[in-house]
Amino acid sequence: MKHLLYFLLAFYWLLHGIIAYASANIPILHSSHDTPEHLFPAATGKGPYQITIDYTDAASRNHIKHTCLRLQGSGKQQTLIYLEMNFMVQLGGEGDHLENIIGSKVEIPNGYRVTYAFDINADWPSAEHIYFEAWSLDSSGQKGPVLSHEWHRSFNHQSILSDTRDFREHASISNTRVEPVAEEVQREVGLGQMLWTVRAGPAQDAGSHAWSDSADAVWADYEGLHLTIGRDSAGWYGSEIRARHRLGYGVYSFKLVGRIDELDPNVVLGLSVFGEDEEDFNIAFSRWGNPAADNAQFVPHSDTAVTQPDRFGFTQSGTYTLHVITWEPDRLMFNSYHGHQVNQQNMIHKKVYTGEQVPTLENENVRMCLKLVDTAPLDGQSVEFIIKDFTYVPFSNNMDFVTY
Repeated sequence: MKHLLYFLLAFYWLLHGIIAYASANIPILHSSHDTPEHLFPAATGKGPYQITIDYTDAASRNHIKHTCLRLQGSGKQQTLIYLEMNFMVQLGGEGDHLENIIGSKVEIPNGYRVTYAFDINADWPSAEHIYFEAWSLDSSGQKGPVLSHEWHRSFNHQSILSDTRDFREHASISNTRVEPVAEEVQREVGLGQMLWTVRAGPAQDAGSHAWSDSADAVWADYEGLHLTIGRDSAGWYGSEIRARHRLGYGVYSFKLVGRIDELDPNVVLGLSVFGEDEEDFNIAFSRWGNPAADNAQFVPHSDTAVTQPDRFGFTQSGTYTLHVITWEPDRLMFNSYHGHQVNQQNMIHKKVYTGEQVPTLENENVRMCLKLVDTAPLDGQSVEFIIKDFTYVPFSNNMDFVTY
């Protein structure tokens, strides 16, 4: 019912958002992907496609309530809407031509860089010409300036997008392409309206294990994102995903499904934000090979201070837990809860770091992993754990309510 209401509201906004709100800027296409073999479905051309657009507002990014992207070609169209900058939907009534839709955003000065990722259904014929329109909406439904863009395709030994022409002379466009992801690039999965890269690679030394990016090791479904530890013909492997974009200061929330307190002593479940120069902060659930040890720790690694891990043990109530990291310029706060709601009565543990204990981090990204302390679990059994959801709230001076 809630989603139906959003669809109806979105349709109203698109029909009535004619008067532009004054401070919105013309969106800028930011993508620089390789060229697809087919622009719309034909053999390998189904996708996934990725399009990245910068939406800005001269006054404040807070004026941007929703962002929109419309695709047109071969007599069909489909509109994607990033509702409340929270989740991506396609506008009803246009045929629902897209699938496997994932939206992600990062903050840029006075706005957002939004990445739309999707497959195109087989009911949309192949096209040699694609038309884009992109715009934003404010909280009242008023429409910002529209970026209209046409791509023509020419043929040689490889299909290329040979001509990028913008119909609005004030917009800035360069190196703009659309692609289906090439087979040789790293595998990606969706979680929390974001794209994540799946780590792959052999063991780095004799005491470690490989990382698998196979669909049997990492997958997403209605339950959430599944991380596993398993064994194949080459030996034991772990699994890890990494966010494609940096997020910065803010609130990082992880909803987990599974019994942390029953993990094998040699297993590590890590929720981390890594930067350059070995700085990071993380929540790690493990007994580090000792069945009698505590099973959790909060850890900040800062270049300017030596801080010991805050280790603690707990017995889980149910299968749901919520773990929240609040990262501010002068404060780092960890909170863990039983259940999936922020509730003081369900608090498992809390720790606050300030001053030089707070890592600064550069070019950071979020990582989630399931790995081994040694080369195999003590019980010799494979392991699976579910990340139900991940959310990120950008830093502001009024965000304490998220973590208390």
